Amino acid sequence: MMKLKLRKKLSDYTITEWSDVMVIAEKYQDKMDSEIEIEDKLAIISIMCRVPYDSLLVGSMKDINIALKKCIDLMSTYEKKLPIDSIQIQGVWYDRIRLEKGKIQGGWFVDVNCMFKDFKSNPALIVALNYVERGKRYAEQDDNGFIINSVKDRADIFKDHFPADVFIDTSTFFLDIYLHWRQSTLDKGMKQTEKGLAKIRKEMEHIIGSDSSTK
Repeated sequence: MMKLKLRKKLSDYTITEWSDVMVIAEKYQDKMDSEIEIEDKLAIISIMCRVPYDSLLVGSMKDINIALKKCIDLMSTYEKKLPIDSIQIQGVWYDRIRLEKGKIQGGWFVDVNCMFKDFKSNPALIVALNYVERGKRYAEQDDNGFIINSVKDRADIFKDHFPADVFIDTSTFFLDIYLHWRQSTLDKGMKQTEKGLAKIRKEMEHIIGSDSSTK
């Protein structure tokens, strides 16, 4: 019998791990567990148990199916909630930008406009747009005018260290509130961004791992 240790909380998974699992799971959204290809079963177990893929090849189908069921059960434990206001990553505190208060820098909208097309391939950008280093402003500049805390730098840190449960909360909240917020805009460019985000939201439902529609 294979000895595998499944991490039992979504907070134990990174954005990269969760997204990789959801991309596989999306292929079988309307199918029975028994229809999942063996290669994908092993890939899911490998990611969620953090064991080498090749080490699973010696396991029996019975053990593989038992492990897969535990993985699938964990995926269904998420309950939608509001994102937390602060989070510590790699010893650094980050505070959430309060989108619901409506006081956002113009540069933030420019970044969303430029980056929304990359959300699906790099979902860490979403949380990087929503959390900023404590004590710093969004896109803060040094004396020479260079940004010292870029979104992409945060995304590089977050992708392998930001917990999956907060990622899901933040992504769902961000996509919902931003689209709702921009519905009344008259700016053509922002209208295009709004349509693009709506498309991305639909495409990303399988990566986020939850229904991102407003309840």
